[in-house]
Amino acid sequence: MIATEILLPLTFLLLLIGIAGSIIPGLPGVLASIGGVLLYWWGTGYTEPGKFFLAVTAFLGLSGLLIDWFSSALTAKAGGASDKTSVAAGIAGFLGFFLLGGPIGVIIASGLVVFLREYMRTGDMQKSRKAGIYSALGILASTFMQVMITATILIGFIISILI
Repeated sequence: MIATEILLPLTFLLLLIGIAGSIIPGLPGVLASIGGVLLYWWGTGYTEPGKFFLAVTAFLGLSGLLIDWFSSALTAKAGGASDKTSVAAGIAGFLGFFLLGGPIGVIIASGLVVFLREYMRTGDMQKSRKAGIYSALGILASTFMQVMITATILIGFIISILI
């Protein structure tokens, strides 16, 4: 067992990194939150938090990962984008983070690439705009859900160790 004076701050650090990682690409969002809970569980000799909370955390974590991985592609697809465009949007979002200034760069780059690629593919301005907007909204919705999930894990953890 690890001393609580070390274990608790490390756990909270990982949980806070999880929330930050929900907003900032490149930081491990949900995985950091799960890691914080598992670290505390391991450090307490597998006694705290309880198994029910671990199961809920695992479910939320898996849900968060699935939302993160598939939301942008699904919303771009719902907006009429092709599979190749969805892949290009993912790459553009990653580059946009570094080249255009963080999370806003992800949204701009992804939406713009979807719009331009779909316009080049179809020549239809309205459909291309719709696909670009859907892609950007998908990223925003995914980010919101990630923040909600990681914040729920943090709040649930605090409640579980206080009870």
